[in-house]
Amino acid sequence: MGFLLEASGGFHWKAYSSVDIKTGRPLGKLREDGAPLRVQQSVLLVRKDEVFSSVKCWQVEELAVAKKKQIAEWEKAIKAHSEPGAPSADITVTEFYEKHYLPWLGSQVATKRKTHSTLVSTTRYWNCYCADFFNGTKRFSTFEPYVGQQWLENLRKDDGSHYGEATLRHIHAVCSAIFARAIITGFAGTVRTDKREVSAINPWHSIKVSQAPQINAEQGEAFTEKQVKTLLDALDKAKQSKAGSTDGRVSAEKWAWDIELAKTIIAVGFYAGLRPSEIACLQWQSVNLKTAKITVCKAYVYGKENPETKTGKTRVVPFQYELTPVLQAWWELNGKPDSGWCFPNGRDNPVDMNSLSSRVIQPICDRTGATWAGYTFYALRRAYITDRVLAGWTPLAVAQAAGNSVAVIERHYFKDDKCDLANTAREQEAATAGGGK
Repeated sequence: MGFLLEASGGFHWKAYSSVDIKTGRPLGKLREDGAPLRVQQSVLLVRKDEVFSSVKCWQVEELAVAKKKQIAEWEKAIKAHSEPGAPSADITVTEFYEKHYLPWLGSQVATKRKTHSTLVSTTRYWNCYCADFFNGTKRFSTFEPYVGQQWLENLRKDDGSHYGEATLRHIHAVCSAIFARAIITGFAGTVRTDKREVSAINPWHSIKVSQAPQINAEQGEAFTEKQVKTLLDALDKAKQSKAGSTDGRVSAEKWAWDIELAKTIIAVGFYAGLRPSEIACLQWQSVNLKTAKITVCKAYVYGKENPETKTGKTRVVPFQYELTPVLQAWWELNGKPDSGWCFPNGRDNPVDMNSLSSRVIQPICDRTGATWAGYTFYALRRAYITDRVLAGWTPLAVAQAAGNSVAVIERHYFKDDKCDLANTAREQEAATAGGGK
């Protein structure tokens, strides 16, 4: 917008603009929000004479229209130059993720629209799986659903085994979210046909996780008692060394605390069979050391507390007597609390199990040769269930303790099709630590 005026023997165009309306160069002035500041300016169009006689004559108006158009073109050119990432469906998915999606997700976390755990899990899945797939070459403009479907169906671990359903769903969710954001911001916008424009459809809506080969969480390796005791012994020796972390970033005192935390969590997984998400969300009011039982009623997944377990049911888990002194010591070390998280982090939130694994457990195992890689926390749960089966528990009793269906337990833990390993469940050994919480 602008207007004509007559002054000092000539006709001038006066307008607000973020560029110098005489030269077209950017003014370089910004508002508080970072947007270019538009400044009022005037420029001489022509001196007054017999031809250019008034602001209403068509010759002067024609010059004004031309100047207005020129200023608009200058502003447009400056904007395009200052925004190299202007929406284009020809951009690669990798470039969009790095330059647009990740910064946007960070801003969402900063303004509390999304949780920090969402940012952490997104970057983790991108770095571990998606980055290699999109590899800086796949573009929104040419991406077809069958490409993503084939990728998920052929995705394998290093040893050739399938990934679990949860992992595949997380990968799918990250890819779908990236494409959804690209569509909203115009990077994967409308598709023009011969007759009309069709709004872009997220191709990941057509890509089905259910059609990809996958393993049930109950499949995979299970720790043996010897492996667990070797692992705990390795952690204990690392603590007794009174040295800091392997990378030198954590003090000896904090390192000893982290190791004790890891040892207790490993013991809970092995002797009580809780899922990793259930361990993270375990609270002291749910632990009874006298009866050797844990009430499992919720879980903690990627920074979010779920008010119920995976199956939606609360269950009471009898744990082996070996766990009693371990939990007793941890309870006393934490000041004998009546409630609150059993395994908090430094911000009084549930511990990040993946971080504990990569920061503490894996480095110690790498140095000592103790088993951990390829097993992880879920292998502790499988060991607990396996031990219950070998001890003669019925499929129903095992299923109730594990929080699974009888069908899952029979399919993954009982090799005998008739499931006639026992007629009654074994009575749980009484806790022998005495006293306690």
